[in-house]
Amino acid sequence: MILSDTVQQHLRRLMRTGMDSGLARLANISGAPWQAGELSIRQGPAEGLRLPQAAGPQHCGAIFTMPGGVFLATFPEASAAAVAGAFFKGFSKRPDAWKGKGPDAVAEIANIVLNPVVNLLGDAALMIIFLSPPEVRQGEMNLLDEEAFGKLLLREDGQAVRADIQIASAELRASGAISMLLNSALAGLLAESLGA
Repeated sequence: MILSDTVQQHLRRLMRTGMDSGLARLANISGAPWQAGELSIRQGPAEGLRLPQAAGPQHCGAIFTMPGGVFLATFPEASAAAVAGAFFKGFSKRPDAWKGKGPDAVAEIANIVLNPVVNLLGDAALMIIFLSPPEVRQGEMNLLDEEAFGKLLLREDGQAVRADIQIASAELRASGAISMLLNSALAGLLAESLGA
């Protein structure tokens, strides 16, 4: 076990606080309230934490890397379009100004939602965490998940921690998901800092 139950509770609290802050900012920009679901944390061999292979609807995703970790933010295509429309509405009076800009909106929204989470995690670990610029991808959810795992630099033990949380806006009829992947080194550092 990488993270004890106590550390998992602290991690849930930190991530939830960060998500609430990010979603409040997103609500201001999109003009619609957003809610976050329950945060799930799983740990063990990385191979066992990947999403199962299954055909599904197309998603738009943004992948961010950091030393020892990866963040993946995804939205189904219909949700990405709805979010893009709400996001760009404040920047242009033309109703079609956002057409085709869904990926840009997803990248910026992921930045808005994730930065408060990353800042809180960095503060807790007494370190500065730099996220890479987002890499925007489109495809089935399991393929985006596979690409995110491909960017996670695993240690020799092959162990990882995965945290997932769903977000949604009933008003926009939009939903999305945020996943955080940590290798055992970064997870261990967080565990020490959070009182393993």
